[in-house]
Amino acid sequence: MPLQRPRLVGMTGGIGAGKSYILRLIEEAGYPAYQADLRAKALMEGDAELRAAILAEFGPEAYTGEQLNRAYLASVIFAQPQRRARLNALVHPRTLQDFQQWVLMRTQEGYPALFKEAALTVEAGAYRGLDALVLVYAPLQVRLQRISQRDGLDLSAIRERLRSQWPEWQKLPFAQYLIVNDGLLPVEPQLKALFAFLALPFPR
Repeated sequence: MPLQRPRLVGMTGGIGAGKSYILRLIEEAGYPAYQADLRAKALMEGDAELRAAILAEFGPEAYTGEQLNRAYLASVIFAQPQRRARLNALVHPRTLQDFQQWVLMRTQEGYPALFKEAALTVEAGAYRGLDALVLVYAPLQVRLQRISQRDGLDLSAIRERLRSQWPEWQKLPFAQYLIVNDGLLPVEPQLKALFAFLALPFPR
């Protein structure tokens, strides 16, 4: 009997919305989660072909030894949208291939649902093929504070990164569910409601 494909649930939201926190709760509930941004970084460092393409496009400054020079790349791609598009054109196809391999492995393990987190799910058209999309929302001031504390960036650098993403109101029509992660509204009841909406058990 062929294996039944698990339901694929996407999770997106702007930088600083707290997607990683939500994803950690989902993993603690026993569901596998694919973090596209983290996997993309790992592939940019570990995939020889992708690494060579990035070096050819952005020069030796793109890496410090074996490590991706994220500060340098960020300074380039957030200031030059055309260079950002070029980097995405290199990284996204390889990340998609990696995700498809991950789905195949998790399908063989028999999970009823898999989660995929990516900041640019809507912008990149990656919502296509998902069974549902969850948007994680936090007010702008909360996001600014989180990003500043986490990354140590000044306000101008943060706003430059925010401009590279669609605002929440533009993403909302693509989502089937909204989680408010503003630090005030409890998250766990919203997760329980999400899993009820998806007709999936949430063992917490």
